[in-house]
Amino acid sequence: YSLLVAHTNDQITAEDMAAASAGLLFINGIGSFSGPLTVGWLMGVIGLNGFWIYIEVLMGAMCVYAVWRMRRRSGPGLAPGGYAPLSPSATSVAVEAALEVAQSSEDDQPEAASGTDEEKAA
Repeated sequence: YSLLVAHTNDQITAEDMAAASAGLLFINGIGSFSGPLTVGWLMGVIGLNGFWIYIEVLMGAMCVYAVWRMRRRSGPGLAPGGYAPLSPSATSVAVEAALEVAQSSEDDQPEAASGTDEEKAA
């Protein structure tokens, strides 16, 4: 649930966070009562291995969905060179300074020139 909330909040705007949180809580609630019911029924039909079959099917479906989502949309990641490592206990002043340094180092990088060194010398 916590990974789902973190991923969702990375992909939406601040105005939509409350509605998204309500939807995620609803989905979590559905899973909280339907999962045990389904596993109990499956174990009654198949036996004790029904639990493991349910887990395998559920995890396989989540893996397929994760791969599909990764191929469908790229994340909002930072531009190359835009990473600024920070300590978890960094103050707001340190964060601002790190972001300014990262931005200035990104601006100072020269454009990729075409041609080899031999062509430039000629």
